[in-house]
Amino acid sequence: MMKAKTLLLTLSTLVAFSTASMAAAPDSAEKAPHQHKQQQQKRQQMAPGAMLKRQLASLDLSAEQKQAVAAVLAEHRANQGDAAERAADKQAWQALMDAPQFDETTAKLLLEKRRAKHEERQLHALQLRHQINQILTVAQREQLKNQREERRSKGEGRDGEGKHEGRRAKAERSA
Repeated sequence: MMKAKTLLLTLSTLVAFSTASMAAAPDSAEKAPHQHKQQQQKRQQMAPGAMLKRQLASLDLSAEQKQAVAAVLAEHRANQGDAAERAADKQAWQALMDAPQFDETTAKLLLEKRRAKHEERQLHALQLRHQINQILTVAQREQLKNQREERRSKGEGRDGEGKHEGRRAKAERSA
């Protein structure tokens, strides 16, 4: 008799939860396209060249400067990694994770390859910034520098501390 009551209680709880989750599902389905669009817009805003494009758009470049910047950006894009190479890297990481035994040597090699590619991307980004700076006038360089400084300072609070302050720093400050 006790087992029957427990079973009945468990089943009724399960039915109540599944009914509640089914009732909530249409709301989440309606929100999904909107959330997807927001996520897509966020990714576009955070794309590697998006910030640079916004900054350059505010500089009032001449037609010659715009052509020169476009050429530099096209060259930069042409020198970026190959999609096939990225797919091969992804497969190598997946093979490492799917292997029955962890291969530390392979993992170290993959990590080293990733670090080297990251360093190479940073070097290319610095070269790109340098090439674009050479196209700009002194006044435009100063304006770009001010924009970057302003963007950096937006992350700071009134007391000069960063906006991404951790819990430990907040606790130490309030103590």
